[in-house]
Parts: sequence; C-alpha cells; structure tokens
Amino acid sequence: MRLSDHDTWAREHHGLLTLAASGLSNDAWQRAIRAGSLIEVHRHVARLPGAPITTRQRIAAAVLAAGDGAMASHSSAAVLWDLHDAAATHGPFVHVTVRDARRHPRVNGVVLHRPTDRVRLRPQRRDGIACTNALRTLCDLGADDPALVTPAVGRALRAGLVDLDAL
Repeated sequence: MRLSDHDTWAREHHGLLTLAASGLSNDAWQRAIRAGSLIEVHRHVARLPGAPITTRQRIAAAVLAAGDGAMASHSSAAVLWDLHDAAATHGPFVHVTVRDARRHPRVNGVVLHRPTDRVRLRPQRRDGIACTNALRTLCDLGADDPALVTPAVGRALRAGLVDLDAL
C-alpha cells in the first residue's frame, strides 16, 4: 500500500481514510494499522500518521464511522457552524445523528441520535463534513445544553445563517 495513493482523499477528509475509500481488503487494512502506516480512530476509519489531531477531525471520524446518512449534530454541528467554540463543548463526546432509525452503529466516544422527525433533516456540509443545517443545529443544541443557545443564536444571526423569521 502506498499512502501517497490516498493523499488527496485523506486531505479532503481531515487526514482520515476509511477502509472503503482505501480499496484495501480487511486483512491489508489491519496489517497497515499494525505496521503503523495507519492509526485507527474508529472501526474502519484511520488517521494518516502525521495528520494533526483536531476537533474537526474527531467530528469527521465519528461521522464516517457512523456510516451513510450520518451527520454531525448538536454541539458538534455547532462547532462546525462556528456557533460556539470547541473548547466550550461540555464532555468528550461527538454528537452524530443518523437518518435511519433502524441503524445502530456503535462508535466509541459518540452520542448517537435517531430523531423521529427525519423528514426535515436537511444535511449540509461544513469543512467537508456532513452536518445538520444551522437552524436544526440550534434546536438540537437547545436540547443538549440550553445555556449555549443564546450566544449561538446571536452568532448565527450575525453570520446570516438564520433569520428572525426562521427562529
């Protein structure tokens, strides 16, 4: 395996690579992890050695590990929308919403949400990461940590992400 073959994909995904994107067999993937050519972050998601570890990378890794239709939500999406600082996030967990309530991925360090109003979930992309839209993020943030809502709403209004009518 030549890591340079996966450089572009990983660069677009915060230094991460998935088993599916790598084109490797499961055995070759495990050998690369044991050899240190890849650093496992979650099952079937790895970081390239030397890639900086960032909050956005943690969020991207969780979304990739949760599978198709997964998106960052709650305080994690608020970080992506710049509605609150990553340092202000309470707890070590990344929040991810899945559209298919029947899916039950298990991802360490991730709080998985399965909303009942999936019809109105309109995923967006911020920094290349699937996430809930700004309005949905504010609503989810209120359910997660009401104290963060007022400053987040102010930031969203100033940035033009939402308007008063939507709120």
